[in-house]
Amino acid sequence: MIRAFARLLALLSAVMVSLPAMAASCPVKIGSVMPLTGPLAPVVAGMLKSAQLAVNQLNAAGGVLGCKLDLVVRDSQAQPSLAVDAAHQLIDLEGVRVIVGEVTSGGTAAVLNSVTVPAHVPLISPTASAPSFSDIGRSTGLFFRTNASDALQGVAAASQAIAGKSGTVAVLAVNNDWGQNLSRVFKEAYEKLGGHITRIVLYNPGQSSYRAEISAAMQGAPHTLYLIGYATEGAQLARDWISQGGTQNFLFAHNMNDAAFVKAVGAKYLQHAVWLTPGSVQTPSLDNFRAAYTAMTKQPAEGPGRASTYDAVVLAALAIEAAKSATDGPAIAAGFRRVTDAAGVRIDAGEAGFKTALAALAKGQSVNYIGATGPLQFDASGDIAVPFVAWTLDAQGALHVSGHMSVEDVQTLRTRLFAK
Repeated sequence: MIRAFARLLALLSAVMVSLPAMAASCPVKIGSVMPLTGPLAPVVAGMLKSAQLAVNQLNAAGGVLGCKLDLVVRDSQAQPSLAVDAAHQLIDLEGVRVIVGEVTSGGTAAVLNSVTVPAHVPLISPTASAPSFSDIGRSTGLFFRTNASDALQGVAAASQAIAGKSGTVAVLAVNNDWGQNLSRVFKEAYEKLGGHITRIVLYNPGQSSYRAEISAAMQGAPHTLYLIGYATEGAQLARDWISQGGTQNFLFAHNMNDAAFVKAVGAKYLQHAVWLTPGSVQTPSLDNFRAAYTAMTKQPAEGPGRASTYDAVVLAALAIEAAKSATDGPAIAAGFRRVTDAAGVRIDAGEAGFKTALAALAKGQSVNYIGATGPLQFDASGDIAVPFVAWTLDAQGALHVSGHMSVEDVQTLRTRLFAK
């Protein structure tokens, strides 16, 4: 009897000792590096709300690996060196093994090369679009993105410019990897389609005045301005362009499809403007995302990076569930493939869809998450092929969808223009 009681005490002690270890595995953490402060903070605010919406819905669906899901965010201030420090903190101090971010291509490159690739931690960016990341993804298997590469965006923009009879085009682009790459691809594609570029002028964000850059871009009296930049300084650039007598035929890159940008410039000056963004025209997931985002924030869901950030967080969480581990970076990287498997169980965005996904993954099945940005099948480089949406202003000055290009159309055109 005494011996049996001793064995029972030993068993209870073992259980009690194991409890803290079990608790220590919860919550499951996803890291994120984003510019919470600095010039991009107004844009990132909407992206972070999308990220938190994804976390809330996943937790309502049961969490990940049976645990509550937490998003741990660190500020990069849109500076690559600070982005590297932030990523180190997430991995070394918080123990995260998958990171969502960074927002800029420069910050993403710094984090990949200095932190996540050496640590064997996958990174998924909702906005980075530099073509060079395709090589990193192909060689390491640790990079993914829910945004289209500039190699596709430049072609889609050139096609839109031709379709819109834009005539001669001046390009005013932010002086970073994104602006340089996108303007280069756009120029090559537009000229191969028979168009003419008058000037490509680069500007540095945060300037007190852009008059010199605008004057340079106006040389040759272009019929259309293609503005590649962020909504923050983009509104000032557009206002200064108009005030200096520039054309009001605008083509805007995807970071400016925001009601706040329209208000800051003035809808009456943007009647001949077109915004081109990657993403779906209409899917159940997009409808679900829009409704949930508006219900949570009391704001429109349309805005730069919002849908793609939501999808990035969802995919990171489901990849952890697929890997059955929150600590094995390479297994989580492989999990991204299992949750975007075209032959898997179809999953739409939202709490109900996430419950189905978590249950299927727990059984060892693969799933096919159709995101708010559309189907998300990653190629060998971690890139996705997405359709593109054209936006214009309606009679009330609100952004609305006025056209789109399918995935097949963009890829076929790119192959025709750039086939070696």
